[in-house]
Amino acid sequence: MMERLLGDLDVLAETSPDAVALIDARADTMRRTTWYELQVRYRALAADLRQRGVVAGGAVAVWLPNWSDAIVWQLASAHLGAHVVGVNTRYNVTEVAHVLRAARPSVVAVAHGFRGLDFLPRLREAAAVSPVKPAVAVISGPHGGGAVSVRDYDLGMGAWAPSMTAPSDVARADLGDQAKLMVAFTTSGSTGDAKLAGHWASAVHRHARADAAALDLAPGDVAVCILPLSGVFGFNLAYAALAGGATCLLEETFDERVILEHIAACGGTHMAGGDDMLARLLDAWASQPAKIDTLRWIGVADFIGRSEEGTGPCRRLGHRRLRLVGDNGTRDVLAVRHGLPGALARRRPADPRAAGEDMGPRDGQPGPARRSRGTPVSRHQRGQRVPRRSVGAAVRPDS
Repeated sequence: MMERLLGDLDVLAETSPDAVALIDARADTMRRTTWYELQVRYRALAADLRQRGVVAGGAVAVWLPNWSDAIVWQLASAHLGAHVVGVNTRYNVTEVAHVLRAARPSVVAVAHGFRGLDFLPRLREAAAVSPVKPAVAVISGPHGGGAVSVRDYDLGMGAWAPSMTAPSDVARADLGDQAKLMVAFTTSGSTGDAKLAGHWASAVHRHARADAAALDLAPGDVAVCILPLSGVFGFNLAYAALAGGATCLLEETFDERVILEHIAACGGTHMAGGDDMLARLLDAWASQPAKIDTLRWIGVADFIGRSEEGTGPCRRLGHRRLRLVGDNGTRDVLAVRHGLPGALARRRPADPRAAGEDMGPRDGQPGPARRSRGTPVSRHQRGQRVPRRSVGAAVRPDS
């Protein structure tokens, strides 16, 4: 249950209050959040959200980049028994409107001043064609987003800039019900409109702890978060790090040269990304090598078919202990840990025991790979693993 993950974080706040939990990274600065500060922030926000009407079973939309605020909002919502619907910063008006109609969030957290992008026009247009008019929380981020007129964000249900000094004695929701949703992913994938793949708090907690154990994430390790936290792959690595007591290095944008510098400066140990990202990182490292031998695990999603090209060069990026693992399966299955030593060609599905769900035949062997139209492919051909059912998930029937 998510309550247990929050309990684990609270223990870290008590036993290692000054250890760093999150790092908000930007080219010229890094802002660190300790475990104690993370606890204070999420509890304060939970109190604020309770006053704004967020209740157990409700939905909160989080339209933020990879800021520590995104994790604080996830934890605060879970504290109240509500679930977060992550919204990708690249979503257009149609996609945002679809999320509002389908998820019906009572509150939307919106980034202000992120790289000069103005989300407000998109939000206003989306709300105009949606029956849902949520309250809006204006988030300036860890580095400050400049002057803001909060009133401009009011869609009819109020707008405010959350304070981190609100009373923090709000009671944690009873999460004894195994069917409490904790997060719903909206990644469009191949379905056109943004979908809502919801995952139980219990499954998220078990999977985060299983990932942390499988990836050997522990205090002192640093997970380099370059994928959006609003997506499954990025979410998994970040929350595995939290479950293991490791640090999340949060990259708000993808700049390969800057990221290599941050890995070297912070001692990054784990990283997950698409093969397109890996290719750019390898090119940047080849042109100007950086000392990043602390890296020992890289997870790669095979989106454009280039992951296997990185096997050799990746070995030169870091220490010989480095493991490069790959995935060419569905991103909406809450399972990204493969534990493959060596070459990417040796692929397996994630261990179904990690989330307590059956992902294949009884003998534990993977189900048949399928092409995009659902046609089984023969051995050694490229395809996509199709699990028997999603891991701990509840997917809207109209998604």
